[in-house]
Amino acid sequence: MEGVKKRVVTIGGGHGSHTLLTGLKKYWIDIDAVVSTFDSGGSGGRLGQELGTLPWGDVRLAFTALASDKEPHAKLARAMNYRFNGGSSLDGHAMGNLMLNAIQLEKGNAQEALQEAEAWLGLGEGRHVLPVSLEKATLVAVMEEGGVIYGEKEIGASDGSVGGVYLDPIPRPYAPVLEAIRKADAVILGPGDLYTSVIPNLLVGGVAKAICDSNAKTVYVCNVATKKSETSGFKGSDFIARLAPYMMGVPDYAIFNSRRGDNGHVDVDEAAVRALGTEPVLADVLGEGDRHHPHRLGQVVRVLI
Repeated sequence: MEGVKKRVVTIGGGHGSHTLLTGLKKYWIDIDAVVSTFDSGGSGGRLGQELGTLPWGDVRLAFTALASDKEPHAKLARAMNYRFNGGSSLDGHAMGNLMLNAIQLEKGNAQEALQEAEAWLGLGEGRHVLPVSLEKATLVAVMEEGGVIYGEKEIGASDGSVGGVYLDPIPRPYAPVLEAIRKADAVILGPGDLYTSVIPNLLVGGVAKAICDSNAKTVYVCNVATKKSETSGFKGSDFIARLAPYMMGVPDYAIFNSRRGDNGHVDVDEAAVRALGTEPVLADVLGEGDRHHPHRLGQVVRVLI
């Protein structure tokens, strides 16, 4: 027994959330995974636009990360992440996105689909995947060179530099998200693309304020590498400074990778990070392909919380 069981809320999306959740799920903690739902171009986003359903892509990744390691749950999680290719009409679609869309259409609402997926994948008590919102909205980027770009996929592929982002319209949060934040002992933001995976969650009505008003310890997991258009040339303090206005403050801690990868390593200016009010935590959390190693990252986060 490890004492009082901690309540942790993770906020992000995509493969970053999948990596963090994979590293955290072996620990004796409750986990509410809050994920972005504003995908505009991936399999989940395309199906959402065509069918009028929730963009399930980031939700699926979080579900498969938190799935039980026991069979048949683990086998189903692997199948859900299978992606079709080879020239068929299903090219690019993940099996899990098709399944979750089918459940939502059968049940008539996303909430029942979420409950069904939790049961299928054996998440267990105290573990939930929470879409940040069930409402439609478009992520819009204001570019430093002038002009705006609409859509998560288009923003990520831009050759310009993002100056800021907003949602049009501003959606209401999925109610369990605010409740989870209020009860949390720790809120972990990231890893993930700053403007297209992490910050969009903070743009949903009430989410940033809930974090600000909570007593939770806040931790930001900085990406291992910078990204063209979003964070090109950023040092550690730049990530914190850009995040701060959206989260209505700065995180208590920021985890930075200490071992240089092959591409786009983030240089950490520790004194500048501390001057902003955030304590930098440097650790070797590097995995393959300039991404975080799930278990190294999970261990560092576990110590902090």
